[in-house]
Amino acid sequence: MRLTTAFLLFSFTAHAQLFDYAATGRLQVTSDSTKIIFTNNTKDTVRLSNVIPFTRNEHYPYITGLGNHPLSRTHLFLPGKKPVNVIVPDNAWELGFNVREDIFGLARRDLSSLKTGNEKDLKRCCIPTEERSLTVFISKI
Repeated sequence: MRLTTAFLLFSFTAHAQLFDYAATGRLQVTSDSTKIIFTNNTKDTVRLSNVIPFTRNEHYPYITGLGNHPLSRTHLFLPGKKPVNVIVPDNAWELGFNVREDIFGLARRDLSSLKTGNEKDLKRCCIPTEERSLTVFISKI
C-alpha cells in the first residue's frame, strides 16, 4: 500500500495542548510517507508527547500516554470505556498506536534523529533549533 503525505494524519501534544497534524508557532511539523519531523524554531525547549497516527477519535481504539506518572503513562483507550493503564517495555514508551476501519498505524520515535539532548528524556522534544522525527508504519489489518 503506497500512502501520500495527504493521508498521513496524526495527533500530538506539545506543552499540554493537543494538536491534529500541524502546530502553529512554536513547532514546525513536516511529514512524508514514513516520517513525522518536528522542528523547534523558538528559543525555548518544546515538550512533545502522545504522537499517534491518524487523529484521536472516541469511536476507535488507540494507545498513547495519559497523566504524568514517571513509569507508566501508557493507556489503552477503547470506545465507550475508561482508559486502561498498560505496561509496556522501556523501548515502547514513545510508541503510538491507532486503528481506522481496516487499517492500523504505529508511530515510534526515531533515535537516529536525536543529535543533542538525552534519549531518556522522553517528553523533551526539542531544544531550540533541534529536530526530532518519528517513524510511521501503516498497514491493512
